[in-house]
Amino acid sequence: MAERTRVVIDTDVAVGNPDRDVDDALAIVMANNSDQLDICGITLTYGNETLCNVERAMSELSSVANLSKIPIASGANSPDDFGKKTEATALLEEICNKGPITVLCLGPGTNLATFFDMKPDLTRRIDEVVLVAGRRRGQKFRTGNYPKSHPDLNFENDPAAIAKLLRTDTKLVFAPFEVSSKIWLTANILNLIEQNGTETATYLAETCRPWLNFWSRTFSTNLLPVQGFNPFDCLAVAWLTDRDLLSWDLAEMKIEQDSYDVAERLVQGTGGTKRYLHAEYTSSIFYGSPDNEPSKPVAPTKQSKNHRVYLHDVEREVFLERLIGRLR
Repeated sequence: MAERTRVVIDTDVAVGNPDRDVDDALAIVMANNSDQLDICGITLTYGNETLCNVERAMSELSSVANLSKIPIASGANSPDDFGKKTEATALLEEICNKGPITVLCLGPGTNLATFFDMKPDLTRRIDEVVLVAGRRRGQKFRTGNYPKSHPDLNFENDPAAIAKLLRTDTKLVFAPFEVSSKIWLTANILNLIEQNGTETATYLAETCRPWLNFWSRTFSTNLLPVQGFNPFDCLAVAWLTDRDLLSWDLAEMKIEQDSYDVAERLVQGTGGTKRYLHAEYTSSIFYGSPDNEPSKPVAPTKQSKNHRVYLHDVEREVFLERLIGRLR
């Protein structure tokens, strides 16, 4: 068996909190049950919930999903905590001192940006960072026929943190709404997960059902009912576990001011405008291959500095089969 990739998961897990995202929990269990990954630590941040509620959600998930051997450390409580030493930055330092790592950044990037600021020499041990953020210019995050958009929440909670990461030489991979919105977890899928028969599977199915009901209640219209939800963060894990199912492009990532998508909650910005994280393609499409390497050479160009990778499609049925099998 090939050596497993050492991973740190930075998360704003909120499973179990009313009307809050469950995808972080699904992604953590997916990663923990993937033969390719060795989770060396989990760091917590605000985002989907307050840090206090994130800590409570992580404690419950850790107990149910047998994660007690994985070190867990709390970090930023808000964007204002950038630059502050926390248990999370200390854990990142400890793990980096032991060898190269990959970071799955499933929430706002405040913890990670702080670590890059505090320990620039150690960040050379970070092989790549996978972030759940970004969009093509003009793209709106819509569900069904619902007229308002989702925000690009991880980015919009702390644009300065993403700006900090974009100025580094670290390889950054973006798993945006564009790719995750193509995967739907329905009531039938949750039933199949529960049939895995473990305490973890039962817990995930039970906590996902209220979230499914929330999506159906919130986003359905008379013309188009919504009967599922998107497991956003699971597609970030897929870059490390299921690359053969993904397609992506090299992209230049730019933070730009605009106003085309401010219909919903305005997370940041004033005067009807806000900052957007835009992807501008610099290559032809790349597809995964069985050995998890690009099927074409990835030659850096001036525009694609530092290998900014933007995921945009996934083989849906095979991915769902693999995901269901890991949520156990």
